[in-house]
Amino acid sequence: MSRRVRAESEELRLARETHLDILIAANRYQAELEEIVRGLGLTYTQYIALWTLTSSDASATGLPMSALRDRLLTPAADTTRLVARLEREGLAERVGSPDDGRSILVRVSDKGRKRFEAARPAVQGYHRGQFAPLTTDELALLRSLLRRTLWGM
Repeated sequence: MSRRVRAESEELRLARETHLDILIAANRYQAELEEIVRGLGLTYTQYIALWTLTSSDASATGLPMSALRDRLLTPAADTTRLVARLEREGLAERVGSPDDGRSILVRVSDKGRKRFEAARPAVQGYHRGQFAPLTTDELALLRSLLRRTLWGM
């Protein structure tokens, strides 16, 4: 006995294809960025951690480990091991919180800031080319639509 498969609606087809396009784009963009930063002596996760630490309002004092973990773009990041690697390479340091003696903060070191700043031009060049086919308005619209689907913004 054969069952008839109902045709996929246009809305469902578009949703499925958009989902796949987003996954393909994310994988491609991450792989391309990994290649760029690898050539500069960083792993992708190290670059994202340094970006997070240098762009934080608390870059001078440091971020709590939990805040760093929450801001990393890799969902399965083992923050403790990542910070240990950053420390071994002299790119970051753990310091006690001035407000709470029990808390540990992670702060980018001078060497880490320099390494991040050295990587910035190559990454910025990548981002300029990455979305070159779009106008500024189209890029803003894309970002707005993605944010709306992700966070209802």
